[in-house]
Amino acid sequence: SRKERSRETAHNISVYDDNVKVKVIQNNWYRNKIEILKSYRSALKHSQDRMIIFSGYFLPGRNERRLLRNASNRGVDIKIVLSAESDTPVFKRATRFLYDFILRNNIRIYEYIPSNLHAKVATVDGNWSTIGSYNMNHLSDYGSVEMNADILDSQFAKQFEEHLRQIIDKDCRQVTFVEYTQRKTWLFQLSDWLSYQMIRILMRLMFLLTAKHK
Repeated sequence: SRKERSRETAHNISVYDDNVKVKVIQNNWYRNKIEILKSYRSALKHSQDRMIIFSGYFLPGRNERRLLRNASNRGVDIKIVLSAESDTPVFKRATRFLYDFILRNNIRIYEYIPSNLHAKVATVDGNWSTIGSYNMNHLSDYGSVEMNADILDSQFAKQFEEHLRQIIDKDCRQVTFVEYTQRKTWLFQLSDWLSYQMIRILMRLMFLLTAKHK
């Protein structure tokens, strides 16, 4: 039947072999799959030289922050591209709460200026890339259905990386630690902290609700 053929195809495209360099993976709360999260964690853990991450809704958990910090401590050049403005201002403030941690760990932040950033991509070491619907946050990890394509190909990765660098150079501005600390008033910090806590609580509630309805 058509349904059976569709199921077979979905299984077949999710396997690496000697000739296939693209793997379609998913996070699926209903099926207890966190393949994309595991792939990101592996890329962060084994990174050696450089990394670019574009994320519209960036709120990594403790494990991912630890992996980013460890990579930076190994000398990995990490660039994270985020929205300058967001269609969800409270989420932007929650993300901004993490700027202090990111900048103190010598990770570079760039804000995309032209519009809201909805890109969800990453490339590491000129070898591994991923493109899809996944954002680095707990909702994408445990409460949504997300799909990404992992591409393990050095030629593609280098071309893709160059394309991302051009976007950074043309359409983004870097947020420096000096700039960030200058605008970090107590009211600014309180607003960001409250937003961060609120988003964390909402994500946990959504996780509990999705777990309850499995």
